[in-house]
Amino acid sequence: MIKNQLTLPDITPTLSRMWRAIVSSAPKMIMWMGICWLWMGYPYAAAETFDEAKVWRYTQTHHPLYRRFKKQLHVTKATRKGQQSFPTNPTLSFEGGVQSPSSPTGNSAGAWMPDIEAGFSWGIPIGGRWQKSKQLAKQRYLAAKLVFSLQTLRLYQRVQQSLYDYQRYKKTVEIQNKIAGFHQKMNALIQKREQNGVGNKLNTQMVQIEALRTRQESWQAKMQLVTARRKLQQAMGWGQGTLPTFTVGLAPKMGTLPTLQTILAGIPQHPRMRLAHQQQKIVEAQLKLAKSRGIPDLTLTATYAQSMGAHIIRGGVSMPIPVLWRNQPAVQKYSAALLRQKAHTAYVRLTIRNQLRNAYRRYTLAQRALQHVKTALLPKLKKRSAMFAQGFKEGQLTLIQWLLAQQSLTRGQLSYLQAVKQATNAYFALLWARGGTPSLRAHKAHIKE
Repeated sequence: MIKNQLTLPDITPTLSRMWRAIVSSAPKMIMWMGICWLWMGYPYAAAETFDEAKVWRYTQTHHPLYRRFKKQLHVTKATRKGQQSFPTNPTLSFEGGVQSPSSPTGNSAGAWMPDIEAGFSWGIPIGGRWQKSKQLAKQRYLAAKLVFSLQTLRLYQRVQQSLYDYQRYKKTVEIQNKIAGFHQKMNALIQKREQNGVGNKLNTQMVQIEALRTRQESWQAKMQLVTARRKLQQAMGWGQGTLPTFTVGLAPKMGTLPTLQTILAGIPQHPRMRLAHQQQKIVEAQLKLAKSRGIPDLTLTATYAQSMGAHIIRGGVSMPIPVLWRNQPAVQKYSAALLRQKAHTAYVRLTIRNQLRNAYRRYTLAQRALQHVKTALLPKLKKRSAMFAQGFKEGQLTLIQWLLAQQSLTRGQLSYLQAVKQATNAYFALLWARGGTPSLRAHKAHIKE
């Protein structure tokens, strides 16, 4: 009997070809694996931690508005640099021809002689127009630097305020989730008590209502957190998806302020006040330049000529007489603008003074309210909640009394977050009113409760 035999094919050539294909495509495979690794690792790059300084450095690097501010400053700087060149160019002229001497009878006699003339003229501003143009460009550049400082300060305030709002809403969501979890546990507990014949329908319904209310408040807090996240992404210029982890507290460092009179004494150094003075200097420079343009340029001329074999050199000076036209329209225009700018400077000074008074008063009241909630209200609520919980376990208090104590503690925690928010907003309002001066520098740690 012949048995069926299974003959296996020789797969050595196939394995050899596969190995050569793998070896030849190894660089491409490594490249694609690297690209995939970078693409998969990209979301994790955003998971690094950012402190306040790193947040601001990222904003300066990536925010398009900040880059536009810098470009505007560079344009003004380039304009100032362009004003350094002399405002007029010399004029060089050349004429040539031939002529022959004529006899007394009018007939030409002799050979033709070359006739050449070259001239050079240059208008020199003698009214100081060049120096005044350079001074005007300098004043405009200094004003652009002050505008850039104010724009940077406003962007910094927006970024920092959005950052702390985001941190507070994260804390609010955390508290609301704890509250919702607590009421869910209470709901389950009260249902068991009712099944065992200990509870009643009224307690069950009250706990269920509280559970629904806290769940709704938790959803609202999450929606507010989403809004705060979008505002922070927009303020930072963040375009990488997931935000990083921020190592900041719920509010900036807020310490003891100097007296109001000390703050008011710093008004002349305020950036807005300095910008108003700088804009006044710009109008003054424009007025001086307009007056200088009423004085015409002095024109120097030099001429060399060769005629009939003779060499002739001439020189001259000319200047229009400034009798009728002295640039009166521009002079009157900038004279009126200077009066208007002086009135604007006085208005800016009054506005800053009023804003400082209001911001100082608001910040002082917000600090007092925050300290009261932190040192007086919260400790009492925590102590009361612990006492009520112990009384409920021992059967001395009802479930409703315990829920009311927990509700009071929750409201106290949310009131604390609201006080932190008001103090932070008052801090940034005072920071803007003071123009970002460093006397708001604090010695206290961040609020992390």
